[in-house]
Amino acid sequence: TTVEYTVDLPEATGTTLKAMLLNENLVPKAAAKDVTIGSLTGLKFSILGDSISTFNGWSNNAATNSSIGGNAVWYYGNNNGVASVDETWWKRVADQTGMEVLVNNSFSGDKVCVYGKDRGLQLHNNDGENPDVIAVFLGVNDLANGCTLADFAVNYPAMIEGITEKYPDADVYLMNMLYYYGQVEEFSSVIEDAAETYGCTFVDIRNDAGFTASNVGGFMADEYGVHPGSEGMAMIADCVVNAMTK
Repeated sequence: TTVEYTVDLPEATGTTLKAMLLNENLVPKAAAKDVTIGSLTGLKFSILGDSISTFNGWSNNAATNSSIGGNAVWYYGNNNGVASVDETWWKRVADQTGMEVLVNNSFSGDKVCVYGKDRGLQLHNNDGENPDVIAVFLGVNDLANGCTLADFAVNYPAMIEGITEKYPDADVYLMNMLYYYGQVEEFSSVIEDAAETYGCTFVDIRNDAGFTASNVGGFMADEYGVHPGSEGMAMIADCVVNAMTK
């Protein structure tokens, strides 16, 4: 079924069609998520992640958010296949879209089932400025280190509910994981279901970024097969940018 709408567009170039349609009750929240007028340039971008999204001086920078100063970091620069912050997936996303990184609250070892709900509420800066766009890239530590599917299915949606209530005006993107063991498909389904429930966008990096179970190891920088090197980071970034700009 094709439905056509005639809408008077406001002059502000950053206005989203999503907001207009929601205000007019023309479409449900989830259906309006993908439609944006104008550029992402200048929007504030926050990240909630684990070690894959860390970088020293960024994800542990208390000057941006005082609660993240003690965050454990895996990427320090010139190590583990990522020489600078500009090679991380999230900084590539910001640079490619023109967004500004507001807060990166990523923590090496972060688990949704342990820390996620509280950490998800710390994505604003010390001045109280809220993000316009949020990317959540979590789950591998839960899957690989003992969180049951049942617990994940309770804690992950609770975390996303908290994020969407705390930052109701933000566009939220939920990414699944680059991991090919255990109940990864079931864990990924929890993430996808949460996206639908809370009006977020699901980003299927496992299937849409060019990784497969047989090639993923070649893009990783560690023996665990978890932490991407520079090329893997670029593939993730391209997938996320595509989801944000489609």
